[in-house]
Amino acid sequence: MIKLFTHTDLDGVGCAILAKLAFKDNVEITYCNTPNDLRDKLKSTVDRYEMVYMTDLSLPNDSTEYYADGSCYALFDHHKTAEWMNKFDFAHVNVECDGRLTCGTELFYNYLIKKSLISPRPFFIEQVRLYDTWDWAKTNTNTPKYLNDLLYILGISEFVDMYVDRLKRHDVSALTIFNGDDLKMLAYEQKQIDNYVAKKCTSAIEIIFGGHKCMLSFADRYQSILGNKMCAIKDYINMSVMVNIDDGIVSLRSVGDVDVAEIAKQYGGGGHKNSAGFKLTKNIKEYIF
Repeated sequence: MIKLFTHTDLDGVGCAILAKLAFKDNVEITYCNTPNDLRDKLKSTVDRYEMVYMTDLSLPNDSTEYYADGSCYALFDHHKTAEWMNKFDFAHVNVECDGRLTCGTELFYNYLIKKSLISPRPFFIEQVRLYDTWDWAKTNTNTPKYLNDLLYILGISEFVDMYVDRLKRHDVSALTIFNGDDLKMLAYEQKQIDNYVAKKCTSAIEIIFGGHKCMLSFADRYQSILGNKMCAIKDYINMSVMVNIDDGIVSLRSVGDVDVAEIAKQYGGGGHKNSAGFKLTKNIKEYIF
């Protein structure tokens, strides 16, 4: 039996879809939110599986005791804060691929292609990459964003089953990636997003965090879109902070030169230069106010 640990966002879920296409019923998937979450869940897998894959996630620095023999492990991640793991033979951490930002799904896909475990699915992979790297905002297509919206409308389980089925025989295209019912749900969801983001931007407050002036919002949804919108509220703001109190997660977004991955790293989190996060371990006032 194959084991996959992967993240809960579109990129991580894309890896789950690839695993099911490659290994069919011979794969067991567990979703994780943070490096600490992955470490804790990984403890019970020692010697239980013929191969353990970790995608779109890294491990905390104190986890190396599990890898005396790394031959049955393989990790594929693209977060800058995970580059330290490349000292292990089983870890493949790359921020870029072919001269542009990459994602966990693309790295795992390239591995599966090289091993002849999956047939080409370049269009689907590129939509996931475009969304996860935010490169879609530089294009004239909303397909990557809509794919992410559909994930959160349907939930992980239904979304995975749907796209495993759609991708079983061949790749999807711009015309087949969504059906009529999907498009109706997406149109309704876009109205919800627009209303939610507008409301949260109106109630956002200015704070100092990580040595930078930022906008703060208590929000549990649409962090990427909201974060980028909040960075544009005032000319001198280039960072936003979103706190999901229920899940205990802080999401950071930035534009320009502010490296939020380095800020998140100080609190046990990580991510990319312009998109990162960490788990709350104490009262929010002790972080910000």
